Amino acid sequence: MLSPSQEPFDEREQVVYRAEQARNATISKSGKIDPMGMMGNIFARVGAMLIVAGLLLASLLGLMVPGGFDFSFPVSVGAWGTGLVFLLLGLAQLLLFRNVESARVVDHYFTAFVNQDYVTAFQYLDPAIRTRPGESATQTWFTRRAQAYDDERGKMTNYVLRGFHLKPKTTYTVKVIRGKRSYLIHLSLSKKDNTWNIAGFDLF
Repeated sequence: MLSPSQEPFDEREQVVYRAEQARNATISKSGKIDPMGMMGNIFARVGAMLIVAGLLLASLLGLMVPGGFDFSFPVSVGAWGTGLVFLLLGLAQLLLFRNVESARVVDHYFTAFVNQDYVTAFQYLDPAIRTRPGESATQTWFTRRAQAYDDERGKMTNYVLRGFHLKPKTTYTVKVIRGKRSYLIHLSLSKKDNTWNIAGFDLF
């Protein structure tokens, strides 16, 4: 296996055109890596549950407690009002705030893995990213490591977002499926010159 220092210095230049094509490709608004969609779903579900809980509580108090209808009104209004706020927040995130650039990069990175297109996947890495020995990562090193995972664990067939932080550091936790096995991959991202790149990852 060639070390990064032994490989051609212009290796990254040879795939610049393909990298630009990948970055400029049409991106679906409903990608799997969708942090705002995840939060929107959570808020909407909590809101709906609070509204239903308020309705049930008001009905139970009204039927089972003497004078319960008078007491149940402020309780139900509080639950409904809180639920409505959560529901509206969830819908707003689902409809208006789903265009997260860093998420799109992660989505395309894993899509390339599913397609076993490791040349494209490599283009989403920060050029300054280092391998564990501290050497600069190269296309050859990356492809060989990714293919080794394919041989050992099976081809990546699916992935789903499991967690994220957008501030102060942008990180994503993604569950990937290879064959009958699944595991979590943690990625950190950085933004340079208005472009998001993957600055670190723990597994392939």
